[in-house]
Amino acid sequence: MSRDIPLRMAASVIIIILMFTLHRAITVGPRPERAALAVPSPWVLAPGAVAGPETDIPVWDVWLDGKGVIVAGSFGGTTGTPLTALLADRRDRVLMLNLVDERPQAVERLVAAILATDAGARVIVAGSDERSLQRFRRRAPDVATVAGPGETRVFYLLQKLGLRRLHRAHADLYLVPPSRGWQRFDDPGFLRQAHALNQKVVFIVGDDPAEMRRLLTLGADGIFTNRPDLVEMVTGDW
Repeated sequence: MSRDIPLRMAASVIIIILMFTLHRAITVGPRPERAALAVPSPWVLAPGAVAGPETDIPVWDVWLDGKGVIVAGSFGGTTGTPLTALLADRRDRVLMLNLVDERPQAVERLVAAILATDAGARVIVAGSDERSLQRFRRRAPDVATVAGPGETRVFYLLQKLGLRRLHRAHADLYLVPPSRGWQRFDDPGFLRQAHALNQKVVFIVGDDPAEMRRLLTLGADGIFTNRPDLVEMVTGDW
C-alpha cells in the first residue's frame, strides 16, 4: 500500500503536466495588433525597385554585403543601400524586409538597424529560413513578421483537418501564391481561419487584373506584384 502512494503522486504530477501542456496547445489567442499592419487594406505590395506612389508596402531584400554591412536592394545585385539609410529616409512608409541572408550575424545586424532607426513599428520582416525567423522573433518580439514556408504548411494542414486550435501562431502575415502544388491558399477557409487569429493574407500575383480582383473579393488583405499599377486600377472602386 505504501508503495502505491508515491506512484499515484507521480502519476498525478504527470497528468497535471500533460493537462497544462494540452491547455497551452489548444488555447490559442489572436495575434496582437501590429502598427505596421494598421495601414488600411487592401494593400499593394511591390518590389522596392518598381514601387511607385500606388504601392502601400515596398518590399526589399536585405543581406550582409562584403564589408559586413546590412544592405537593402535586389538580391544578386552588385550593390545595395545601407539599411539604416533606407529606414531613416522612409520614415513615412511601411517596408517589408525580406531577409535572404541565413547567417546568424545577418539577423543581429538587421535587428540593430531596426533599433537604431526606431523602425520597429514600420517594418515587416520576411524570410524563407525558419531558423533565422525564429532568431529574429526572439530578438525583436514586437516587430511584425511573415510566416515561413514550414509555418504556412503546418497551418494549412491543421485548418484543413479542423485542428486550427492546435496551431501556435508566431507570424502576423502569410505571403502566398493562390496555390502551391496540392495546397490551395485561395480557399475561403484558409483566409477565415487566419483572420480569426488576426493574421493577414497577402497573395502573390502576376499581371492578371481578373485574378487580383477575384482574390480581393475572396477577402485577401493585399496583393504582391511587379505591376502595382494594375492593383491600383482594380482597387480604385473598392
